[in-house]
Amino acid sequence: MPPSFDKKSIENAYKILGKKWCVIILCDMANGKKRFTDFLESNPALSARVLALRFKEMQLKKLVRKKFNSKRASHDYVLTPLGVHATVVLTQLIVFSRIHSNQTN
Repeated sequence: MPPSFDKKSIENAYKILGKKWCVIILCDMANGKKRFTDFLESNPALSARVLALRFKEMQLKKLVRKKFNSKRASHDYVLTPLGVHATVVLTQLIVFSRIHSNQTN
């Protein structure tokens, strides 16, 4: 049986995922992006300052972690188990959007 749709749970999920760019960053990560510059290149409207801020917030929320890449002597951003779980939720939003996009235009 599905969980009840209580407002508190929805508000909590929005607090975790609702900041501008958070969902886009998670989608990029699910598609294999890891480097700071990769995220900036794929999102021209996203500034380096905002991206750095979002990564800090997402690290505090335990959605992503910073991992040292010794081959490049730089850091990568990787999804944590919580971040992977969030992408499962986002997958359902993608399915919803693809099914109903022609009904909302």
